[in-house]
Amino acid sequence: MISIRHQDIYNRWTEELKIVAPPLLEWWNDLHAQEVNRELVDARWPAGPASHPRVIALFRKYYFETTRLNDSLSGGGPEHGSEMWGSEAKQLSEESEGDGPVSPVTLLLSWLDDTEPELADFMRTFDFIPIGEDPEFEEC
Repeated sequence: MISIRHQDIYNRWTEELKIVAPPLLEWWNDLHAQEVNRELVDARWPAGPASHPRVIALFRKYYFETTRLNDSLSGGGPEHGSEMWGSEAKQLSEESEGDGPVSPVTLLLSWLDDTEPELADFMRTFDFIPIGEDPEFEEC
């Protein structure tokens, strides 16, 4: 079971992807229909429509959101003296059930197979992770 917060990220990711994918599939089909040299098209867009900049930007948006959530979950529990009691503690416990880091790639790509097979097919050729590192080795 995943946390409510991870589920929220996943839900927003899939909803946005459902909006972006159909026009990009149409664009891809038109591009292949009009292009004489398919090898050039496939070389320029190696992951098909999933390599379009809109998909890359969307993936990066939710990748970094997942990373920030994972970082906050790894920060530990409440500070000394800020413990909650009673119904507030119970509510926090229920909300945090399943809390723990989830790999952004697992959340955004691997889980599509089980819940969104059409989106999984669309993203199947997305065989690169468009995340790099800056000179301080921070993801960017």
